Amino acid sequence: TLLRREAGSGVMLFVRRRQWQWGCARLRPPLSGSSASLRAQSRTVAGPGGKDEGTKPGGGGDEAKKFGDTLNLPVTELPIRANASVRELEYQEKVCSELYAWQQTQTETSSVASSSALSPPSPSEEENPPFVLHDGPPYANGDLHIGHAMNKVLKDIINRHQVMKGRNVCYIPGWDCHGLPIELKAISDTISSSNSGSGGGKELVDDPLELRKRAKTFALDAIERQRSQFMRWGIMGDWENYYTTMSPEYEAAQLRVLMSMVEKGLIYRDLKPVHWSPSSKTALAEAELEYVDDHVSPSVYVALRVVTQSPALARMLASSSLSSATQDFIPYVLIWTTTPWTLPANEAVCFGENLTYACAVGTPERKEEEREEGDKEETVGKIFIIAEDLIERVAEETGLDFTVLGTLKGSDLEGSQYQHPLDLDNTGCPVLPGDHVTAEDGTGLVHIAPAHGMEDFQVGKEFELPLRSLVEDDGTFNADASDGSLVGLHIHGKGSRRVCDTLKRDGLLVKERQYKHRYPYDWRTKQPVIQRATRQWFARLGEIGEHAIQALEGVALVPDGSQARMSAMLTTRKEWCISRQRAWGVPIPVFYDKETGEPLLSKETVQAVAERFETDGGSDCWWTLGVDDFLGPGMSSRYTKGTDTLDVWFDSGVSWASVVRTRGYDVPSDVVLEGSDQHRGWFQSSLLTAVAGGLSAAPYKTVITHGFVLDEKGRKMSKSLGNVVYPSQIVDGTLPRSALQEEEGMNDRETTETKERVDEDETNSETGGGKRKKKRKKKKKKSGSETMKVPGNIGADCLRLWVATSNFTQDVSIGPETIERVSGQYRKIRNTMRFILGCLHDFQAGAQLELHTNELVVIEMDGSISRGPLSLLDMYMLHALHELCEHVDACYDRYAYSQALSATSHFINTRLSSFYLDINKDRLYCDGVDSFRRRAAQFVLAQIHENLLKAIAPIMPHMAQELYEFTPEAIQGSFSEGKECKEAYHSVFTHGWIKSEPLWKSPESAAAMEVLEVVADEVNRCLEVARGKELIRGSLEASVSITTASKELYEQFLIPNFDDLAQILRVSQTEVKLEDTLQIENKETKNQADGYPSRKFTLVRGGEKMDDSQSDSVEIVLSKARGTKCPRCWNYHEGDAEVCVRCANVLR
Repeated sequence: TLLRREAGSGVMLFVRRRQWQWGCARLRPPLSGSSASLRAQSRTVAGPGGKDEGTKPGGGGDEAKKFGDTLNLPVTELPIRANASVRELEYQEKVCSELYAWQQTQTETSSVASSSALSPPSPSEEENPPFVLHDGPPYANGDLHIGHAMNKVLKDIINRHQVMKGRNVCYIPGWDCHGLPIELKAISDTISSSNSGSGGGKELVDDPLELRKRAKTFALDAIERQRSQFMRWGIMGDWENYYTTMSPEYEAAQLRVLMSMVEKGLIYRDLKPVHWSPSSKTALAEAELEYVDDHVSPSVYVALRVVTQSPALARMLASSSLSSATQDFIPYVLIWTTTPWTLPANEAVCFGENLTYACAVGTPERKEEEREEGDKEETVGKIFIIAEDLIERVAEETGLDFTVLGTLKGSDLEGSQYQHPLDLDNTGCPVLPGDHVTAEDGTGLVHIAPAHGMEDFQVGKEFELPLRSLVEDDGTFNADASDGSLVGLHIHGKGSRRVCDTLKRDGLLVKERQYKHRYPYDWRTKQPVIQRATRQWFARLGEIGEHAIQALEGVALVPDGSQARMSAMLTTRKEWCISRQRAWGVPIPVFYDKETGEPLLSKETVQAVAERFETDGGSDCWWTLGVDDFLGPGMSSRYTKGTDTLDVWFDSGVSWASVVRTRGYDVPSDVVLEGSDQHRGWFQSSLLTAVAGGLSAAPYKTVITHGFVLDEKGRKMSKSLGNVVYPSQIVDGTLPRSALQEEEGMNDRETTETKERVDEDETNSETGGGKRKKKRKKKKKKSGSETMKVPGNIGADCLRLWVATSNFTQDVSIGPETIERVSGQYRKIRNTMRFILGCLHDFQAGAQLELHTNELVVIEMDGSISRGPLSLLDMYMLHALHELCEHVDACYDRYAYSQALSATSHFINTRLSSFYLDINKDRLYCDGVDSFRRRAAQFVLAQIHENLLKAIAPIMPHMAQELYEFTPEAIQGSFSEGKECKEAYHSVFTHGWIKSEPLWKSPESAAAMEVLEVVADEVNRCLEVARGKELIRGSLEASVSITTASKELYEQFLIPNFDDLAQILRVSQTEVKLEDTLQIENKETKNQADGYPSRKFTLVRGGEKMDDSQSDSVEIVLSKARGTKCPRCWNYHEGDAEVCVRCANVLR
């Protein structure tokens, strides 16, 4: 059996060593015309790779003039260069403020669902409830960094996706305005502008109203700067009605949440240790701490002399085999601490009741001559009491050689007393049991300072120990510390040193060394914090925490594992210190009795203050009004106002009430999205205040967290390292980089047909006309790390594309190389879409196209109807588009934007550019304008254009809108309808989400293409050999004969698709034969007598042979194409005519 066909496909010649992206085949370069002909057609489109089309079919010289103008070349007015940093501004208002305003007015049911097979309508969608993405407020301090871009762009992608799915989106941006950084900035600005040095800052601290005025001004200036930057990134939202935590209505709503907690008895005041920042002079919550892993503390072993022995200890020592040299030794409890500054506040030593303790004599290693004058020997005459399990470790740490005299249980130590290490007159310090004592580190005996640790505080509370805080707000010792020698010394400096020196002088310091460990720091000042007992306001979280964990079970958290992390944090948190000693914040509305100091805090008093906030301009009235104005006449003689302010996490944490509920939206909101550090920050404070404030559920339905942004080496960004990337640098194209492309709009080197422009001498030589021209030299990349302005291929959409391509659930990286890669991806997408637009410039001109089952129906203007089946290529591309749409839709729904973009880019690169567009240029350029084949290809491209445009729109709205506005009206009209546009507003966002028509699904075409791709791969191996021998220059000079013994291959794949076979294989002619048997010796390529290669292989698909019952052997034989080359389409044809039959019909 023999079939032979002369294909009218494949208009492109091959260029040596230019690989294409499908299998191992070779890319053909784009069609290119002479410079003159291209200039004559100013609207002619570049190829998908971004460069002007090469020589078009029609030959060179006179032939180009004769046939060039008869081709249907792509035409579009869309500029080839994006010039994004400039042109984005033309579309920004359209896709931001106008879009947000338009979608807010759409209350009718969206028809998006009915137009998409992906999203069947649901009752909730028919009611069209608002989609609320509640914005966790960034801090109003300074310019924006790259982490802000990650956060805000992700939120915007979610919102735009929801708009396209028909939801009315509510996104109210906000700012967190209170707190220490802004207060310190106001003070520092005052100092720098004052002529009196630091005096201006002190005056500001002493005048809270003036400080608050300056802090508010600073915050408002920062908000305006940040707002303009957010809007430049294309963030859609209600920017005219943004919220701030310092607005009167916000503050009033905040107090009403506090009022609800007061009414439930959840708010109380107590004197207990809290995290205290000496550098900030205020209490801190756990969420305001950051832990430094390499903090260094002085680690000391201190011996405390036992002056009163418990009966059990006395008996053990009396019965031990003491030598005459040691019988007068005195027992000491040995403690270990990394906070020697807390020893002046020592009140007890705790033991573990179930631990075993040893009494041991320690032999010092230090020689007599090493002792300093005045020092007492730390170990002579001492019997150390140490946990038995820790003796070896202590010996190693201290350098002592211990001889154990005896052991006793921990409970046997109870009743002993020791001499205070710094107050030697105090000889009644107790040795007490402690549940928190273990034998994991130290000595098994723990020094207790109730004012400087919660576990210490609990022991002190149980045994009624004194609670002495010897440290001032600024971290210096006060007058009650020791004998007065420590007064004014800072605990982390000279004060700690003085304590150690005193212990050493008195012979109590056994060992001192530097100890590196993890330690909490103030996240704002980056200085160490301490535990310090002060009177603070707290919220009880015991029962509330349990309810919060239950509420969290109904929340979807992205990524997986976030719920367990957040639940663990809630489980261990029993209270929340909500008071701060700052002026710039929302005051805690408490009044104190002038005589007794008792606080007055009730539902009624809080409500009264909240109402004043609403009527008198916000929380400033706390300082401007008197007590009588809040409580009524005559109350000022009895009460005074408190000076503490609320924790800023309480500020921002009540935004679910102060913003979402206050503005009329339902709580919980649909989505919140912040950095992973907010599991212990805003996410947690929002959940706790919501549960405590009366909500029966969490204030959000979905919690999404993103990681941090690092440089390309995985390092944190730091000005000192010079690795900081600012969003403005990406948007403006001024990012310092080692090697970014110099040429604006330059090809991304992964073009559709070729990696470089075809050398003009090769092109003209191939076409047989024109003068050989000198090859162009490649432009070299710039080197170094200079800042270069690269307009056109940067912009906000490039910044947004970087965000979307990142796996944001983890830490992500950014730098020059990353941006170069992303900008290349940006250009690739735009150039491919531009090429498609050019091919669609005359789509549906005078006709209506409809897809029915496996056939396309064309309805002409005169009413005549023509129909025909779609080709294998067309059905396969619609099937691939169907699969892409389903995958992209699923990715968007689960916020996997990097996966959606990866699939889209893969489709563009491998299925569209290097395959479908490349193959179909023959029928798009050379077929008749109204030919069925050309219209079928345009129909497929129109579906691809619409869905790719919608798929990228949430990520790159400026590019999508630009492409939309350059889309012919006939194609815009064919887009699936979204919300009804009653006004004159039209945008890509008004046409609904991507669609996936059931008629596009064609597994049969996918199976056929899978087989034919294998055959094409083998054919291209032969074409490579022929090209290497210079038997052919382009694949259209070849003919292919395929012989197979597989009946399945022949009958199910080759014969049914024979009309498309030459086009798929990129050759001029094909033959297909079926043989009974075909022996395969090996898979090597052999040469025939004429030098053309042949190749035998075994066809395998999916790891299995094609046909189990018969041989699956295939032989490919390459030969010279028969006939002459058509000067119009470059296909070879037999006969005497100048042009091929197809071209002759078109020319007629």
